[in-house]
Amino acid sequence: MIFSICEFIIGLQFTKRESGDLMIGQRIKSIRQSKGITQVHLAKELGYSHSSALSEIESGKKRLSADKIPIAAKVLGVSIEELFFDEKVLVSRTS
Repeated sequence: MIFSICEFIIGLQFTKRESGDLMIGQRIKSIRQSKGITQVHLAKELGYSHSSALSEIESGKKRLSADKIPIAAKVLGVSIEELFFDEKVLVSRTS
């Protein structure tokens, strides 16, 4: 189920690569900073040898692969959906 959600969301990103990649990157950066998690720590948990890879994801220059989305969510302490949608959207969808 998790990967089908990820694949669907990643599929949406392919239609608008620049804005989609930037959006997920900005969400990751915002959540990471709000929780006091460093780029170095998150990059290491995602299997990157350098934090520059995460910097490129956060700036929208590089795409986060679908298999790393659940890992990022776990390290950041959020659901996969929260990586893609802000709290206001999630509340309106569950109400």
